[in-house]
Amino acid sequence: MACWISNAICQVRPAKLRTVNSDEYGAQGTEAEFEAGSRGRVLRNLLGIRSTREMARRESEALLAATQQLIDDTDVDQRFVADDICRMPRTWLSG
Repeated sequence: MACWISNAICQVRPAKLRTVNSDEYGAQGTEAEFEAGSRGRVLRNLLGIRSTREMARRESEALLAATQQLIDDTDVDQRFVADDICRMPRTWLSG
């Protein structure tokens, strides 16, 4: 699925609510591993977080910080282009 924004295209993939072990994703190696001590609930991560609550808290904090940064970087009369829209999740997920 794709959306057209200002004569450019931005790929949009619908969210899938499936387990990480699903063959549909084809996850292998470290992408399919869980953090030791997380009882198979938290994917392996660079911070070594094992608690689902801690991971949710960190993700929420990162989303709030990214939202504030995007608000600060956006002008009142700014016209959004595909690159602007595609940059938003990267800002959040790059931390």
